[in-house]
Amino acid sequence: MNSQAVINPTKNNSIPNKSNGDGTIRVSNLHKQFDTKGGSVKVLEDINFDIKNNSFAIIFGPSGSGKTTLLNILSGLEPPTQGIVEIEGRDLYRD
Repeated sequence: MNSQAVINPTKNNSIPNKSNGDGTIRVSNLHKQFDTKGGSVKVLEDINFDIKNNSFAIIFGPSGSGKTTLLNILSGLEPPTQGIVEIEGRDLYRD
């Protein structure tokens, strides 16, 4: 049976980070901010979740909540400001 995960970038720690090592995608302590002329804008703050094999996740939230930024980080298009993104146990930004 497939398990489900709902990820809401506007909520802190929306899915607890489980350290049992069976997650296909693991996000730990993820932060992203953009520097603008007016100062820094925090888009994602302390996001933690696992998406396990044979499961699916839904990312939802209002416009401007960081959904696309999160997907860009997960796909390798945009590095996080801080945190770890592991896919199959390999850190996407450090390995």
